Amino acid sequence: MEQQKGIIKKSEMTTDINYILCPDPTCNSFFESNFLCDGGCPRIKDELIIIKCIGCGEPIMLPGDHHMWCRVDHYCAGGDVPGMFQRMSGKYRLIYEKPQEG
Repeated sequence: MEQQKGIIKKSEMTTDINYILCPDPTCNSFFESNFLCDGGCPRIKDELIIIKCIGCGEPIMLPGDHHMWCRVDHYCAGGDVPGMFQRMSGKYRLIYEKPQEG
């Protein structure tokens, strides 16, 4: 991932990380040790939480106010419906663009 640009490719995503798509690239709250962007973002309505499906590998876009203790079900194109709990991992990466192909 290109850390400075906040860009990640789908192939670089892992299933144990919550990717926070920040709506404000000038905000540095993510780097403050006492601030949690997951649920505490002042622009939570514009924020997205993205996780990688353990079944098909596609990114799943969740609203910024999606609670970290909730299970996520994904209806994969192949018909599988895996239930995922990686929102509870407590691992985060900050990104500024949706995951790109590759």
